Amino acid sequence: LARTLQTLCESAKHRVPVEAPTSIVNQVLADLPAGIDLAPGQIMVRFETTQQALEKLLALAMAIGNDFESFGQLVGEKSV
Repeated sequence: LARTLQTLCESAKHRVPVEAPTSIVNQVLADLPAGIDLAPGQIMVRFETTQQALEKLLALAMAIGNDFESFGQLVGEKSV
């Protein structure tokens, strides 16, 4: 997900700044922003603005990168 987001951002004609606190680097799945829900086979992200959507997607991507094994367990993937 993080690589896909990065590719999309790089290929966009106009760069859109995503405001994120430095704490985003340490984002954990247990403390995702309100409006992000994970369930087996589902990722739901609710937002009101495009900026908020980008911020939530970034938080999710960082949390996944920080604990991919737990992400797999939450969405139903079995550990290898």
